[in-house]
Amino acid sequence: MQTLLMNNFFVSTSINSRKNHFLVNWINKALRSFNKGYQFQRLPNGLFDMTTLEQRINYYHLLEGVIRCNVAGDVIELGCFTGQCAILFQKIIQINNSDKKLHLFDSFEKKFSIEESVEEILNNNFAKAGLQLPVIHKGYFQDTIPNQLPQKISFVHIDCGFG
Repeated sequence: MQTLLMNNFFVSTSINSRKNHFLVNWINKALRSFNKGYQFQRLPNGLFDMTTLEQRINYYHLLEGVIRCNVAGDVIELGCFTGQCAILFQKIIQINNSDKKLHLFDSFEKKFSIEESVEEILNNNFAKAGLQLPVIHKGYFQDTIPNQLPQKISFVHIDCGFG
């Protein structure tokens, strides 16, 4: 059962918006009508989605293990961009009914090739995934980290990008 659930985590709203083939769209429409929550989606592309499928599988097992072993503390991500990893972390927290909070630290200034607000894209990605918004700490690390870290931390993902 866990493997089936894990497939739902690879929700990707990439900055490289390639259109789905008409057959994929038709199959997804049929799946939605059955209300099962599954959709065909392309796999993450490390060039555009910032992480690979293998990295996401590792993140899943690491955070799920932290929750299963009752490690005290919240989940932190330093550098979240449009929230692709953060969505995975929040989904794991929610399906495990964990009381952990996800904290995202980012300046939201690096846009790479994105024209819109990166923070708005992050919020929209969480809404599309049907997930609770994390605690967002907007600003530079030297300003936010010293004063805004939670008391206890159980898991940290550091991805300050290559900008």
